[in-house]
Parts: sequence; structure tokens; C-alpha cells
Amino acid sequence: MARWGIPPAPAGPRLPAAVVVVLTLTVLLAGCLSVATPRLTTTGTTPTAPQHSDIAPTDPRMMAVGGELRIAVDGPSPQWNPWHVEADTEAMEQVLGPITPKFFTYDDEGRPHANPAYLAKEPTASGDPLVVTLQLNPEAVWADGEPITWRDVAAPLRTCNGNQPEFACADTTGPATVAKVARGADDFEAVITFTGPQPAWRDVLAAPGRADLFATPEAFSLTRPDPRAQAGPFVVQAYDAGRRIVAESVNPHWWGPAPALERISFRWLDPAAQPGAFVNNEVDVFHVGLNRDGLVRAQAVPDGEVRQARGDELRTLLVNTDAGPLTDPAVRRAIATTIDREAFREAASAGLESGTVWPTVAAGNRLLGAEQAGHRDTGAELGLPDPVRAAAELDAAGYRLQGDGTRAKAGEPLTVTFTRVAGLPESTAEGLMVQAQLSQLGIAVTFVDVPAERLGPLLADGQYQLAIADRASLTEPGQLFTSGAAGNVEDVADDQLDALLAELARQTSAGGRARVANDADERLWELGVSIPLHRVPQRVAVKKRIANYGAFGQASRDWTRVGYRT
Repeated sequence: MARWGIPPAPAGPRLPAAVVVVLTLTVLLAGCLSVATPRLTTTGTTPTAPQHSDIAPTDPRMMAVGGELRIAVDGPSPQWNPWHVEADTEAMEQVLGPITPKFFTYDDEGRPHANPAYLAKEPTASGDPLVVTLQLNPEAVWADGEPITWRDVAAPLRTCNGNQPEFACADTTGPATVAKVARGADDFEAVITFTGPQPAWRDVLAAPGRADLFATPEAFSLTRPDPRAQAGPFVVQAYDAGRRIVAESVNPHWWGPAPALERISFRWLDPAAQPGAFVNNEVDVFHVGLNRDGLVRAQAVPDGEVRQARGDELRTLLVNTDAGPLTDPAVRRAIATTIDREAFREAASAGLESGTVWPTVAAGNRLLGAEQAGHRDTGAELGLPDPVRAAAELDAAGYRLQGDGTRAKAGEPLTVTFTRVAGLPESTAEGLMVQAQLSQLGIAVTFVDVPAERLGPLLADGQYQLAIADRASLTEPGQLFTSGAAGNVEDVADDQLDALLAELARQTSAGGRARVANDADERLWELGVSIPLHRVPQRVAVKKRIANYGAFGQASRDWTRVGYRT
């Protein structure tokens, strides 16, 4: 998965992000919600780790032909259209990966390349306003045999630009920067004209979408797999919602290199059950993340191992600005200056350092990683624990300290709810830390326990007050924090921030992007939202014979090369 990023220069390595199209929210071990979003790139980054990926790279000639790869994922989704907001879950990102088209791939350094399966050559991009020309591969077809044409480039950009709210699109901010899409020399050339500069154009043009599915809101919603939305090396062979299993087999219409695997199956399991399934040889892969028990148990499996790479997902305390007392910015700011982020980092990394490659790293800036040029630790300036300042914020807002150590305003106790994953020790521990830290300020915290697969939808629907999740940082910040954006699960609405994010999207130089990104992050601290806790390493448990799969770092998955070593 990826990282938070700022808009990229037209060329250059990308930040150490999915769809995924907007944002990725994952729960502890793996993901609960990921808003399908394209990758972000930027210049000025310097790798801080000796290894970019850990996938056991193997020449296909040294691999067995056939076989099945069984992958554990967190929770099912009712939606199979990758452009639909309900399909933007981390689990569905994995399930849709082998069966959906993507115009660009990314190497270990995060550099983008035209995907030859779908593009005949590298796109051209020039001018102000920016004009991009895509030459589509005429051999590329959807799983029902229909060719992928310029109409499939135009349809999602025209439909998901925010002017048709009846379509529940995962992202509207990117398509909103497109002025028009036109047919080029033939049906396999698409000419996209933006409204101005667009350094993140590869994010906006990450993938085609079957034009038929954008005809009506009813056609847009796919509650079961549909070959019209599939165009990868694999297609869905079987889907059993009751047994929570998806089976994918080789696409009979596939025109690219033959896949090594014969079948991929995804099994939906509660995160707490995934280590046991791996130990019992019920699955071949599960995402370990920060799960101590999962790490230890996976490392003890004789034919298993944990592959690791640097991760830049941010463990984040989400603050719903439209819920209960959190509508008051004074309460949010008080929480932001009470939460001890270093304590969360230490708790998350305790017991994980030995034998692991990438310990978690404290984070203070949501929009720029510490390795990026121009990074400023805004959290050190605005987000350090300051109990005196926090208490003064609440006093000034009328929340008075009572004799029992809690606060109240006009007789109403200051109480917030924290939504956590039922039965998951890490989530329980995080909730108790939030409760203990806020109780020192006089804020009472109660808990709402939900199944792992429900956390993502609840966050997307705004049915929470406080929650902790992993946020992928490959997403353009405007998609996460602009007023009304689909990825804005905290319902942040601030004119000053909107203006900064709009300016950020127009910046084409690394220095300009860094300057505006730091200003925008400062504003996020002032609003008391999206409190960054620490980065999360990529840790994936796999069977040792599995080749070309594991912790990918910045690189794309090539599903045709995934398989088993001989």
C-alpha cells in the first residue's frame, strides 16, 4: 500500500498510496476501508531504507506452471464496480487487483511507466492547460470480449466529476480537474484536456472504466461480479458470499503474458482469525501489519516467512467534525494537544523490533514524509502534548472541570465515543490509551465495538466520533480533506484549507509543493483533525515457495508473474 503524498511533478519518482482512488483506511493488521485511488508521485524523495520491496523475485522460467494462491482478506464488500465508493475497501483493492485494468505500473523506486497491456506507448503530456494523449492497446478487451476504447476513458471522468451526485463515485476531485475528453485519431486514442496544470494527471487517468456502467446510477452499482468491469489477467470464476470466498481463474480473453498461477482465491476472515488460518494451511498469505501474535505465529511456520518493506501508511486518529462535541473546534484542538503520539508509536513497536526490518517511525506531518525535500515536522510545532494549553482551550469554550475530574458545559458532560474493532487486542489497547490520555483532560471516553468488516463502512458514513485507522499516503490530499470530497471521512470543511489544497494541486515544482503542503498541514493541526500517530511497516506472511509476491513497497503487483518456485 502506500503513503501520503503531495501532487507529483510531471515526471520523477513517486512517494514511498491505491485504487486505490482516494484514500486507504486499514484496520490495524490489514485494511477496513480503502477508497480506491491512484498513486501519487513526487520529486525530491530519498529512500531511507536499504530495501524497497521483499517479494522473492524469480525468473518465470524458474517457476512452476499452475497452482492456486490463497489470500486472506478482511471483509466483504457489497460493491464490485471499482469506481464505486463502496468498493473502495482494502479487501476489495486486493480482490479487484488481478481482474481490473490499470494504465500505469510503478517500479521499486516509485517511477511510473505505461502499462503495455493497456497502453501502446508512453502518453504525451504538455501545455497549460495540460493536454494528455493516451494511445490505447488495441488488443486490450474487457472480459466479455469488448475492446477498451476512448469511451471507457471518457465515461468515468465525465460521470465522476462531482456534477452527478446520484452516482456514488469513490473520487470526484480528480475528475473535476478535467475539462473535456475527446476521441483522437481513432477509437484507441483518447485526448484529455485539463482545466489547468495537473501534475497528478497519472492519478486522474489511472484506469479505464467500462462506459456501459456509467450510463445510469443503477448500471453503476454492481452487487455481484460482472465481466464488463473486468479486464485483467484473471477473472472471477466463482463468488460465494455465504462462504465468503472469491475464486479467480485465468482470463480466457487475456492478450498479455500467460499468468504463472492457475487460480487465485480470496477468503474473507476476521483479522484475529487470519494467523490461525495461515498456521493451519488454510491460506497462503495474510497481512501481518502490527499484529504481534500474527508475526510470531507466522515466523514459527516451517514453510512460512514474513516479507517486509518500508511502509508509509500513517496510523491516524480520525476525528469526525460532524459528531457530538467534536463539532466544536476547541474540543478537537484540545484533543490534538493531549494525545501523546510518541506513546502510541512506542506501544505499537514494542516487541516488534527484534527480527523485523522496518520499525515504525514517529510522524508529525500528514502530507510530507520525513524523507521528502522540504519536510517540516509541523507536529513538533503544533501537535506536542500541552495539557495547559488544552485545558485553556476547553475552559475558554465553557467546558468546566467538575469535582469528579470530568468536564461539563451547561450541565452536559463532555463525553466522546471511540469506535474500535471487537475482539482485536491491538484495537482494544489503542482505545484504552485514548481513554486514559483524554481522561487526564477531563474528557470521558466510551467505546463502541464493531466487527472488523463494519469499521470501514461506518467511517465512510460518518457514523463515529473517534476511531483509529491506517491511512494510505499515496492519495492526493485534496481527495481527503477538501470540503465534500468522497475521501473526507472526517467531514472537514474549511475555506482556508480548501484554498491551500487547491493551490497545492496547481503546484508543479517540488519546492512549491512542499511549501504549500506544510502550510496545509499546519491548518489541519489548527482544525484538530486527522491526528498522525506513526507509520506502519509492510509485513506480509507468505509460504516460502511463493515467488514475486509479498511486501511490494512502492512497486506495482504483476499478477502474471506471481506463482510458485520449482
